[in-house]
Amino acid sequence: CVYTNFEKCEFMYFGTFLPEETCECEPCEECEVISSPNCVGPPQYPYPDYTIFGNGHIAIQTASTSILGGSTLMLFDLSGTLPVDTAFPLNRYSHPSWEHPNNDPAPDMGSIFGLAVDEDGNIYVSTTKTWWADVQGTYGWGAVYKVDTNTALPELFASIPMPNNESGLGTITYDCDRSQFFVSSFEDGLIYRLDMNGTILDSFDHIGTHGQQSGYAGPAVFGDRPWAVEVHGDRLYYSLWNENEVNISTTLDNEIWSVSLDGTGSPLVGTSQLEITSSPYYNQGNWSSPVSDIDFSPGGTMFVSERSQEANSVSAHRSRVLEYECTATGWILTSNQYSVGLGQGKNAAGGVDATSHGIWASADAMHFDIGDYIYGFQGLPLTGGNTTTSVLVDYQDDTTGSDKTMIGDIIVTDEDGGSSDGACCYPEDCDWA
Repeated sequence: CVYTNFEKCEFMYFGTFLPEETCECEPCEECEVISSPNCVGPPQYPYPDYTIFGNGHIAIQTASTSILGGSTLMLFDLSGTLPVDTAFPLNRYSHPSWEHPNNDPAPDMGSIFGLAVDEDGNIYVSTTKTWWADVQGTYGWGAVYKVDTNTALPELFASIPMPNNESGLGTITYDCDRSQFFVSSFEDGLIYRLDMNGTILDSFDHIGTHGQQSGYAGPAVFGDRPWAVEVHGDRLYYSLWNENEVNISTTLDNEIWSVSLDGTGSPLVGTSQLEITSSPYYNQGNWSSPVSDIDFSPGGTMFVSERSQEANSVSAHRSRVLEYECTATGWILTSNQYSVGLGQGKNAAGGVDATSHGIWASADAMHFDIGDYIYGFQGLPLTGGNTTTSVLVDYQDDTTGSDKTMIGDIIVTDEDGGSSDGACCYPEDCDWA
């Protein structure tokens, strides 16, 4: 048997569809072209610095605690016509409780990287120990924080087990079709599934043994260390951090895998399959940087962002944004070139979001000149481009100095994102839905 849907079962495989049968299937080798839902809603903060935002798109980004100003989370107003290849005035919003340290009645989040947003504009961030200077937050290295859409105050959402060396988390994604989250852990190599209350429902182990062994010392070994997580259709895609510029493997390349989700949304053991093996850099030896973020475009292509790493600490100028398309032979690198930052365009800082109006990438060194240092995120044309054709946004609107290795993940709202109040109309012949 194969994992498929009713239409493909009947017309492609000439089979009988048995949705209630329990069966052990051989992994399906083909990918599917599926439009990715964008269910990111804008926050509803009542504060004057936020209510001045226009009615356009909003970008949300994380950063290191070492960044000038100390705010590890920032919102950007992308309303109106945005100029390219220049720093320009735009509204930003940062709540005092997002700074480190803070004196507000909210937990200090400490070092964070991973980012997710739900339909109502609640923001979820995961802790990390991958900056040069990591700071433990109020609830430790296994914490996932929820930033309330109405108050902007962080609160503890979930605590991921850290039984060994407290190695921190990878990143987090929101599965809006099933109202659940997935969080990767560097501590034990597991991917945890959470409900909307932050309760751990179950976990998935890529290797099948290491992550659940008693006394398994973190961080998880290369080959068993998931980072990026993203749901696409009925599969969970995840990257494996197998090497970086200091730890170059002669046997393993960085990879992207996927696993089938069952009817409850849980990863189905035995259905993992390799989707992509990262290509090495053409002029820097046979290695690549690990993929720290995955996103699928409205057209069904897969975008990945690498993050330059020196062992467990962030580096720079060795990471790309790449696009893959689904073909009859699997995911294939497209010919579109997404050049991030100056030089060779390998200045991706670990985050990517593919929307209907642009490809948004966390970026270092988009401009690098006295009084014009731009570090934050780059909005590239849908079919590719470079800094001269892109929107360039500095994280905290300070272009007098460099924020190298201090830029984190990014999410941008899209036209069809978020929840809205109104009336629902159901056709009479669709009662079953």
